[in-house]
Amino acid sequence: MSKFKIIRILDTVFKTAVVFLIAFAWINFYLENLWLVFLLSISITMLICYILNIFSVKKNAKKQNETSVLQQIEMSNMSMQLKTDLEKSKYIASLVKGDNKKIHTAYVSYTKNDINKIVTYYYKTSILDEYILLDIINKFLDKSDEIIVLCTQYTDKANKIASSIANHKISLLNKSETYFNLFSKNDCVPKSNLITEKATKFTFKDFWQKFSSKNNAKKFFLSGLLLLVISIIIPYSVYYIVFGSLLMIFALICFVRGKRKSENTNIF
Repeated sequence: MSKFKIIRILDTVFKTAVVFLIAFAWINFYLENLWLVFLLSISITMLICYILNIFSVKKNAKKQNETSVLQQIEMSNMSMQLKTDLEKSKYIASLVKGDNKKIHTAYVSYTKNDINKIVTYYYKTSILDEYILLDIINKFLDKSDEIIVLCTQYTDKANKIASSIANHKISLLNKSETYFNLFSKNDCVPKSNLITEKATKFTFKDFWQKFSSKNNAKKFFLSGLLLLVISIIIPYSVYYIVFGSLLMIFALICFVRGKRKSENTNIF
């Protein structure tokens, strides 16, 4: 039996035990027949575990898909940043569809439906604001009817300025919009040989990550188990059941959603 199969079995045993203990404690609080309590607890545990499994499968599939898309968006944006201006223009030109296509150092010009279009870009670390936007499009206003600016991110004010330019259509596309409207649409996502590892994206979920860490599952489980055992012994123990159940639920959350922090960073 492989290591991963053993881990999956232990995961299932843990989740089942948590659900069973919660169900047993509550049912035992209201019923006196131990065999009936046991049978009802088993039935409820099987039902809840079955429901949890269905949701877990759907959630994991959705999460994997969303994570994959986000990674592709970040990778495509970083890959474009690493290209030279001429390489960017050549790559964009290979994706846009139109006539009279011309590749320039910092932009691509072409005609589509008798509309002169220009695609340019601003792949910088700074956000595209209204001043940078005006500086970019100023040299193209007399050359085209529509200007498309690709960038990592733009401000709301820049977007408002773009829509207020008279006699021209100015479209701003951030990294996500560029991915879906240009790269993914053409089934061609830019890549770079210089990027060999997946980039880590930092978020503001530090508290949740620490709380739901898999390392905390054992602590919540043991604390909850102690309270539930006490609730079976001590009469009028609804408080022990409530807090014991909460701790068990926290343990289940940490176990299902959390990630175990690896102590081995493989630095040396």
